[in-house]
Amino acid sequence: MKMRIFVFFILFAMVLCGCAGNYEIVNMEAIRGNAALQKELDKAIEKLGDHRGGEQFDLNDRTYLLMTGGAGNSGGYTIKVISYKEEQNEIIIAATVKPPSTPTTLAVIENPKLLLSMNKSNKPIRLVWG
Repeated sequence: MKMRIFVFFILFAMVLCGCAGNYEIVNMEAIRGNAALQKELDKAIEKLGDHRGGEQFDLNDRTYLLMTGGAGNSGGYTIKVISYKEEQNEIIIAATVKPPSTPTTLAVIENPKLLLSMNKSNKPIRLVWG
């Protein structure tokens, strides 16, 4: 009986988290120890500037997608991945910029960023903002 419950729990967790199974969100703090990744990330950030968009790059056996939400006039904005779909000729990622969760935020210009990592792919990534 315990085994059935455990198997059910694992299957439920896989279904619940299935959309995130094809990519990982990279912790920006973890990048500090990886000079090669930091260099590629810096190039992507410079290319995107303060605009909303995405920049794809490969490093070793991984493909990365840097998403930037565009410059906002207050702090606290975040990017959330809505869906990930791998098609025959491309990967489609839908994302949205979420406003701050609290009414009081810092009055600063901020450009939220999110870095995704996935198995290396030759397919282009199409980023769709929702």
